[in-house]
Amino acid sequence: MHNILKKMKVKCNNKTCSDYGEIREVEDWSGTDSYSLYLIKKCPICGSQRKTIELKVDPAPEGFNVYFGKFSSMNKEDQKRVLKKRSQDHFKKNIKGKKDYMDRKFYGLED
Repeated sequence: MHNILKKMKVKCNNKTCSDYGEIREVEDWSGTDSYSLYLIKKCPICGSQRKTIELKVDPAPEGFNVYFGKFSSMNKEDQKRVLKKRSQDHFKKNIKGKKDYMDRKFYGLED
């Protein structure tokens, strides 16, 4: 599995914690589940969630563009607009010429 994060720095914001305000570098997160991220960000001293200060993200592999998350996070109106545009583009590219020909043939304008 390809790691999403290489290095992560966190800071405890609990004013009563002895580690308050200290920036710590924590272990790499595999990116597989949010619970492991929760455990990594948990302060070992006070138990509260530390704030993420710095993330170093690996770039996506060349030629690998997946937009499933982007589409599923859109609201219904945006999803409808994207699908309608995709359908219209497909129609113009693959179907319109054949449809126009068949219409002309039906009305006797095409031999």
